[in-house]
Amino acid sequence: MTPSDGSILPNAPAKTPPAPANPPVKASLQLDPRDNQVLIRDRILMRLEPIFCDSFQRVLNKETKLISGSLKRFLSENSLKSEAWLSETLKPMPDYIRSILGNSVRSLAIITFETASAEIGEEPFESDLRNKADEFTEAYFGLFTERHLREIKDTIKETPVNQILETLDAIAREWTARMVRSEMNNICNLITAKVFDVAGYKSEIQDNFVILKRK
Repeated sequence: MTPSDGSILPNAPAKTPPAPANPPVKASLQLDPRDNQVLIRDRILMRLEPIFCDSFQRVLNKETKLISGSLKRFLSENSLKSEAWLSETLKPMPDYIRSILGNSVRSLAIITFETASAEIGEEPFESDLRNKADEFTEAYFGLFTERHLREIKDTIKETPVNQILETLDAIAREWTARMVRSEMNNICNLITAKVFDVAGYKSEIQDNFVILKRK
């Protein structure tokens, strides 16, 4: 459901993110508006996918390093039975995720706002475009970080201690092979659907992408 205040997603935090580790990606793409909408979406994701893969891999590597160190420490203290060790171990991750993924998500948001607006004949002001991208990026990090860390915690709780690191390696392989593209697709669809809805256009799903609904 779209919030009544016009925000991209609910409960967007107001704080400004720290400077991202990855360099910003140039937002504008030279796309022919006559191209098929699905083709346009696919080109956007193909261009940014290597950057997202690298960013997500760095996030998972950081988590594995933190958990590996904590396993040794908490095993010696016989404290693994408490869930507190995992929450304490992953405490640095929200800020780290934001710093690593910040520019990538914002660049994808700007490109998607541009192309979705162009498809309905709108030309948003540069400042408005970037404000909306910032708003979406802030909201996205709140939702993504909560979901991702919950999945990591649930997986570890269900895994025997001697298999935790092996399981994290398997998760990393799955992310690079499948989940990165899925996450990018989700970002693209959320923004596109919002642009169309605000402008009064209906949308539909084609090949896992949100596009303008055919008459």
